[in-house]
Amino acid sequence: MARCVRFSLELFAAIAAIHGVGERVCAATIYTGSNFNVEASFLVPVSASLRGFTLIAVGKNGAQPRVFDSSKSGQDGTGITTTENRIHQVWEGGFVPTPTLNLVVPGSIPQSIDSHFLVDTSSLFITQLPAENRPIADPTLNPSAGYGNSLTGAFALVGAVGSSWNVAYVVVPSGTSLNFSFELGAAGFASEQVMTSLAMTFTLGDGNMDGLVNIFDINLISSNWGGAGPAGDVNGDGIVNVFDINLVAFNWSSIPPPTLATIPEPGTFALATLGILAIVTRSVAIPCVRRIRSAVTSDSK
Repeated sequence: MARCVRFSLELFAAIAAIHGVGERVCAATIYTGSNFNVEASFLVPVSASLRGFTLIAVGKNGAQPRVFDSSKSGQDGTGITTTENRIHQVWEGGFVPTPTLNLVVPGSIPQSIDSHFLVDTSSLFITQLPAENRPIADPTLNPSAGYGNSLTGAFALVGAVGSSWNVAYVVVPSGTSLNFSFELGAAGFASEQVMTSLAMTFTLGDGNMDGLVNIFDINLISSNWGGAGPAGDVNGDGIVNVFDINLVAFNWSSIPPPTLATIPEPGTFALATLGILAIVTRSVAIPCVRRIRSAVTSDSK
């Protein structure tokens, strides 16, 4: 497993993966099979209450994954689902298939808040169009944003393939239980049915996603002070500033709260937390750790 050198570099790598760049990021294995593993990258903060991760198919024994098929999952083609509407998505008027890398969504809708397959439809052989159910409207982050409960499709890469494939990007709130049921395939290898689940929680203020709200999150904020994020922007308002410090201080060493904590107005409290910020000026090199808290079940058939 590769080592993440600095928080800022780790987040950059994760963001690159979201946009289809081939660079692998530190990840947790959620399924282990004969010829394939499935990994979930470390979570990327995209707002105060939402996190995104990349779903990665990894070949073993020389297999190069190139086929995703939710219609042969053995579970009625469920694909990537939640039991409730907790997959964050965006859409526009009328029917629009799930956004892929070659789709420019009108209205400058940020791709970071949209769950979608990381595929270019011009480079696919498609037997079932990548699709998502219509979300429930929730314009907190964008007028065209909302929640749904599935990503489905059946397609194969027709261009160059490698030992790993960034299949999809998924955005969810804390406490989401995701189910994965689909088939993976590779040329010269038997197809494999993936059936696994992932229960995720994260702590508000935990910008580096190590499971704790502590000095390392202050360090991340200080290293990106005044920037637009997402690195250091723990409250997801588009700028790294004193309100991020406030959220960290309010949830210091806390467990995941059920709702978004109230952020105090700037004042004496904010000035006090700036004192903490002042003593931390450098990024800290640390090894990768498992940052997705998960309840995982796997079954290889």
